[in-house]
Amino acid sequence: MFNHGAKTHQRLRPAALLLLIFLLLPVCPVEAAVELELQGLPKDLQPLIGDALVLPSALKAEGPVNPLWLNHYLKQFPRKIQSLLEPLGYYHAHLQTTQKTEGDKMKLQVQIDLGPPVILVERTIELVGDVSRRPQLKLQAFPLQVGDVVRQDFYEKGKSELLAQLREQGFLNAQFVVQRLEIDRELNQARIQLDIQPGLQSRFGSITFTGADTYPELFLRRYLAFESGQIFDDRRLGQTQKSLRDADLFQRVLVVAQHDQAQGEELPITIELKPRKRYSLRPGVGYGTDTGARVGLRFRDQNVWQLGHRFELDLLEAERLRNITGSYRFPGYRNRDTEMRLHGGYRAEDLDSYASDSVYLEAEQSYGFGKNRIGAAFLRAQYERSDIAANSLYSGFLMPGLRYHEIQLPEKTGKGYGFQLRAEVRFARENVFSDFSLTQILAEGNFLLDFLQKYSLRLHAQGATSLLEDPLADIPASLRFFAGGDRSVRGYAYQSLGPHDDKGQIIGGKQLVVGGIELTRKFGPKWGLALFFDAGNAFNLWTEIRPAMGAGFGLRYTTPIGPLQVDIASPVGEGEISPRLHLGVGFGW
Repeated sequence: MFNHGAKTHQRLRPAALLLLIFLLLPVCPVEAAVELELQGLPKDLQPLIGDALVLPSALKAEGPVNPLWLNHYLKQFPRKIQSLLEPLGYYHAHLQTTQKTEGDKMKLQVQIDLGPPVILVERTIELVGDVSRRPQLKLQAFPLQVGDVVRQDFYEKGKSELLAQLREQGFLNAQFVVQRLEIDRELNQARIQLDIQPGLQSRFGSITFTGADTYPELFLRRYLAFESGQIFDDRRLGQTQKSLRDADLFQRVLVVAQHDQAQGEELPITIELKPRKRYSLRPGVGYGTDTGARVGLRFRDQNVWQLGHRFELDLLEAERLRNITGSYRFPGYRNRDTEMRLHGGYRAEDLDSYASDSVYLEAEQSYGFGKNRIGAAFLRAQYERSDIAANSLYSGFLMPGLRYHEIQLPEKTGKGYGFQLRAEVRFARENVFSDFSLTQILAEGNFLLDFLQKYSLRLHAQGATSLLEDPLADIPASLRFFAGGDRSVRGYAYQSLGPHDDKGQIIGGKQLVVGGIELTRKFGPKWGLALFFDAGNAFNLWTEIRPAMGAGFGLRYTTPIGPLQVDIASPVGEGEISPRLHLGVGFGW
């Protein structure tokens, strides 16, 4: 019996060995890595199809390719392609797959014949139900027009945009009662039917503030981007929340529309606030090339008399600057940018170009015109002692004037660019509490452009002119113009450029023109490398313009208050290269 079994075992061994070889043969690896190449797709579809056709990990990995995985992938490939093309409007695509081995790689070439597309031949979008207050729909912006290839992603996007348009107009409960996309594969035609029921048009109702009883409600309403009775717009809630946060008065801000308490069209709004501490004392230590090492201290009472008034006292001691300033702000109730401000103090500068001491008092009434546009009228009284060259000058003046300021940051415009503009007109008259007569016009602008994700371009310019009825020798240092420094022409010391006297000492000028360009390459979210070129000078006559030029490079590090700037610059066109270090924070906006 045992012999018989042994003979049977001997007979089965070759058969079992052949069966084992047959089973193992399909999984023996081919020495090649797979690369997929799609041909025949238009450019707008290539990323949509290519990104979705992800190779299995067994085929993507470097090294041998398992034929079992390859065969399985090729069998499913036509169905996968078709499932991707149909939502894009192509229902009759044909594929031809070719395998080629090139060196150590296997290339799958897929030739795609899209066939005739499905075309939109009819589109009906209607408002149904109670449409006594008819909303406005921008149907020309719907991404599918008659004659277009029907893409289902465009169809869904268009529906979402229609509802968004209605909600922006206060129709918060708008909904589709009919949403139909009919596709005839034989005729390659499609029809869209959308019936929209807008419902009631909501409006802002009562506005309730909670948690900030120490502030008058009239003061808090300065920060509202809406009023009761206006058509509801959810974006205005976000604008209000941001305005209250930016006021730096509250630890917590929450603006909520009470949908569950709506009374007909009226939607109540609740604004929950948690104020910061009323008093604050903030020390500061820093260094700037223009001022040298500095220490500072700021005291603030941000709710004087519990009326929303603000008092601030600033003390600054630096190597070349001493400043003591107090200010009191009376809020206006037109909007957050409208206020009356009284401020005054003492300022002393000790520079190579000049030394000055001054005391001043200024009253300023500012008006907000919306969209970060602020205009102001001011009246400034100042007494100043100036040492310029070998001359000492004592002068007092009363100077009224007008100011304008506008700032639009890139995140505000939403278009990758931002800008800042400042302008001022001021004048003094000798027979009106002043020791001299002059009129001055000043302007400043910055433009910032982000492009190609990693680059930003900044342009900056300053200009000023003086119309004098008295000699320049009678004008104090604070009203003369100088150039050079971190925010002017880099490569030169602060306030070191301007007209000279007969002994070669800088005395400042009547006019100023400065400009520059800076290109920054970003490395990661916070670091950047900048290249820049600045030019400009102060002068007396337009025919005497002799622009000083400086160029260099610097590092940028992003902080919450703007980029930390470390620049190395050198004058251009003056023979020897003499690098100068400039340090600063922010763009000076």
